[in-house]
Amino acid sequence: MMKPIQTIPMGLLSLLQLKQQGQNPDTLSEVVNPVVDLLQFWLQYQSIDITTALFGGQVSRTVPTAGTGIYGYNAPGPATVPPNQLWWIEHYTVEANLLAAEYIRLAPMITAPSVGLQAQQIGTDVNDAVTARARSVSAHAHNFWVRGGAGLGFQVFDSLTAANITVTGAIKGVILTF
Repeated sequence: MMKPIQTIPMGLLSLLQLKQQGQNPDTLSEVVNPVVDLLQFWLQYQSIDITTALFGGQVSRTVPTAGTGIYGYNAPGPATVPPNQLWWIEHYTVEANLLAAEYIRLAPMITAPSVGLQAQQIGTDVNDAVTARARSVSAHAHNFWVRGGAGLGFQVFDSLTAANITVTGAIKGVILTF
């Protein structure tokens, strides 16, 4: 049984379109209940540093000179979701530390299971102007699910370097095992 309404909030009757013979209602209907989606709060509370928990601190991949394409991580191993797990990723970052006069344009990606290097871009691609100083370039993706068999990686759209560029990834989220 709902408790009686103490003070009628302004606009409640017009919002709920309630009439009780011209009087304010003295109780709310059982079907009008406040709802708060607790899933996002629970996921954020359960979130861990997946990179440290599963990969020992970081995942990385060296991109060769003029190396455009889709890459998965290979050190210490691929960032692939096991078949019996589902990952909710709160925050995923791909980062490249560049030397002076180097350039890279990259974006975070999910590689689809059982279709080779088919991938879906999950964040905005970023780049940086060629400058005479060393710097870091990073791209981010937030709040998405990754199913078993899929992997996290990145796509390089363009790069300019005299040597290889190492791209690292950082993954924070929740691992659900079933």
